[in-house]
Amino acid sequence: MKKFFTLSAFVCSLALSAQTLALDADFNQGGTGVTNGAVINDVFLLNGGKILIGGGSYFNSYNGIPVADFACLNQDGSLDESFNISLPGGVACIAGADDKIYVGGAFSNCNGNPVNQIIRLNSDGSLDSEFTSSVVFDSTPGLVKVIYSIAVDANGKILVGGDFKTPEGNRYTIIRLNADGSLDTTFAYNGDYNGVLTKADEIIVLADNKILVAGNMNDDSDTLYKGLIRLNENGTIDTTFNSKYYVRGVVHDVVLEYDGKIVAAGFFDVPTGNTVATLIRLNDDGSIDESFSVTTAQNSYSANRILDIEKYNGKYLVSGKFDAYGDHEVHDMALINYDGSIDTSFSIGAGVDFHLTKAVALNDGKILAAGSFMQFNGESKRGIVRLIGTVVGGNKFTEASSFVYKANDCFNIVSDNEIANVSIYDVSGKLIYTAQAESNNLALENTFSNGVFFVNVSYQNGSTSQHKILN
Repeated sequence: MKKFFTLSAFVCSLALSAQTLALDADFNQGGTGVTNGAVINDVFLLNGGKILIGGGSYFNSYNGIPVADFACLNQDGSLDESFNISLPGGVACIAGADDKIYVGGAFSNCNGNPVNQIIRLNSDGSLDSEFTSSVVFDSTPGLVKVIYSIAVDANGKILVGGDFKTPEGNRYTIIRLNADGSLDTTFAYNGDYNGVLTKADEIIVLADNKILVAGNMNDDSDTLYKGLIRLNENGTIDTTFNSKYYVRGVVHDVVLEYDGKIVAAGFFDVPTGNTVATLIRLNDDGSIDESFSVTTAQNSYSANRILDIEKYNGKYLVSGKFDAYGDHEVHDMALINYDGSIDTSFSIGAGVDFHLTKAVALNDGKILAAGSFMQFNGESKRGIVRLIGTVVGGNKFTEASSFVYKANDCFNIVSDNEIANVSIYDVSGKLIYTAQAESNNLALENTFSNGVFFVNVSYQNGSTSQHKILN
């Protein structure tokens, strides 16, 4: 017997009016969230569904229970009181690799024991005692030193980015640690990019082991890099990457497309268009991707900036502090189509009373949204909420006689129209499968994990359809 996942497909036509995503009332039901005035800087999902949150600025309690800038939540949003790691001083980033979790920030002790702004946890959230960073990130009294970004390369070495100084007074923005936490002295410049890169907000290790760094650069000379820089594996600057004409300012976050293109989010000038923008897409050499529409932004960093970008249902989910995207009123979170236009069917309503810092797409299509706020869309919510992400596309759809069903360990696509191409995405927007066809029927071997997936089908007549399926 055929088991149907979607009984109809949809062919794109006119735009839908925006529908506000609902708050999930089952998340932290009855709880008060973080302390008034606190900020959550990062969110990380543990195996099994628990949620690590790290932040600062008075983040000393959750639901009235004392914590110290770091906490673990149960899947329902309540506090996991068995979690006992405190990092007073502030947590800025949480990153995972090889069943380990790295936490960085401005903290100088963990549970009362001295540490140097970075720790490593096991996959269950317990402290990994085998990792100890010997690097002192700052010895200047009263000067805040912060690790903003962490990434692990294919050799297990740990790239650490931020804004800090060595005991000798050299400014560090990126260093590399060995797997045990000791300094890798083979990394070029020993992390000293003074005059070029003043803060590293995001680090991504590329497939060829080169290193993409987003941040704030204070170099006003005619150099190849402004808000983005690419390093060779040894830490030297990759001069084949040239972003100087397209990104001048602060890049807070980046995501990569499967073809190597780079989507950058922040607040920056785009000199070629004499405009200010918060989102842009570049080719892998740093040149602008002309197929992406750059939207002019309000010329005020304090009122208009994107702090986080995630891939969601083949689109870009952006969060930060803004009240518009181009000519469209939208507050603090928006969904951007692949071509750069805004998905007008997506809205969170009035947004938050300060700003969002992070959004995480869950396997059931829901979205965790975190930041600094005491109200979310007019309701009393502090620090983190879960949204019911029911919107899977930015267009109005009309029914067509196409469907997707599962039979004989395959996903089968049947349509009255001849199929040209099929692309399958997970909930984060990552492309996990693509295939071409020249028929009305297509059978795809079901090798996918359990969860929600989005199937985009392109037809020979130029139309498209989208399907949300549960495996």
